[in-house]
Amino acid sequence: MERAQSSSDGGKKPILVKLVLVGKLGVGKSAMIVRFLTKRFIGEYDPNIGSIYHHQTRLENQDVRVEILESGGKDFIQTNDVHTLWGDMFVLVYAVNDRSSFEELIPVRQHLEKVRNPDHPFLALVGNKKDAGSEREVLEQEGIQLSEEMNCSFHEVSTKASYQDVEDVFSEAIRETMRHKMAQQALSGAKRTSHNKIMEMVEKNVRRNRAMSSLKETIDEYCATRTEELTRDLSRDRSSTFT
Repeated sequence: MERAQSSSDGGKKPILVKLVLVGKLGVGKSAMIVRFLTKRFIGEYDPNIGSIYHHQTRLENQDVRVEILESGGKDFIQTNDVHTLWGDMFVLVYAVNDRSSFEELIPVRQHLEKVRNPDHPFLALVGNKKDAGSEREVLEQEGIQLSEEMNCSFHEVSTKASYQDVEDVFSEAIRETMRHKMAQQALSGAKRTSHNKIMEMVEKNVRRNRAMSSLKETIDEYCATRTEELTRDLSRDRSSTFT
């Protein structure tokens, strides 16, 4: 895994990624989190519902601050919408040797989408305890099918047997959420930049004693100026390409 490093991009603010692990008590959520953060496996835990774990890493030349919240199963998540509203990505965890833990994730997903509508949450489906052997009650194919219905990623892991399994789950969740947030920030920044430039032109025109009713003309002027800039950039790029 890429670990936290000092920022080499001029102190750019870290991206905050908030993960929520959801699943019935006993499926191994605490064990997964501790395995990811420390590489150690500890088999027995007291319930840590509501606990937030902190982690820092660096992915794709971007510092990332990760907060991981351990939530409960169906009954808990349906009565605690603060968890539903807090998270960026929800990792839905079941145990392959407990069919009820698998089945209760269907209403969990429905509740998440209802509360977050129209902002559909990012989801990942994880079947834990794949080392259960003859005690298995949920086939891997059933997990794959459910993930396709949920339109999300799927992993079967053994937290006990493999650190790499668990690391893959968290790294993928962090990376997907980070990329989405960076795209949102870029779009928001572009909108703010255009707005600021237009307002600068409005103020300039007001100083020229131009009426405020000419805002539409100012926006048209900005668009025309921007078109000229893009045309010049395109011409320069073409010239560089063929020389």
